[in-house]
Amino acid sequence: MLVVGARGRGELPGLLLGSVGLAVAARVDCPVVVVRGTQEHQNGRFGRIVVGVEDGAESDTAVEYALREAHVRRCELIAVHAWSSPLGAPPEPPPGSWYALEAHHRPPAQVLDDALRGPEKRYPDATVSRRVVEGPAQRALLEAAAEADLLIVGAGQRRGRPGLQLGVINHALLHHAPCPVMVVPRK
Repeated sequence: MLVVGARGRGELPGLLLGSVGLAVAARVDCPVVVVRGTQEHQNGRFGRIVVGVEDGAESDTAVEYALREAHVRRCELIAVHAWSSPLGAPPEPPPGSWYALEAHHRPPAQVLDDALRGPEKRYPDATVSRRVVEGPAQRALLEAAAEADLLIVGAGQRRGRPGLQLGVINHALLHHAPCPVMVVPRK
């Protein structure tokens, strides 16, 4: 694991991640923690870790790290999965709905259950809360991180080049999260 600070320069130095922190987070092959946020978010005050969970295997390694961290720190893990319905669809998909059948997706609650099933068996004493949020992932994760000590997200490996494929959501979280952010490469 590599730990870097977050210090931007310019008009909003406390808000934005510096270019070195962003470059390091995008180019290494190991988990990176960008220490940012206020002192209250850096000293374990909240007793919570938040992990973003994607549909599919994209966040498996991040979920494993998050559960291990929650176990070691003896704190609560909040697993967040955000999803969006097509225009005109009901706000929450019922079991066996259009969401699962037509879009070839699993129901949002099942995404969380499937992602947590294996790691929860390895860390049975960890306290885990599940949050299914209809809306943008960036907003859901930033809101959950408002009262967290650490936010953990996954990132894919770049093809043909070393480092991580951070994506739009991870960039936003690295720049705006109120707490430290751990980016975990998918294995």
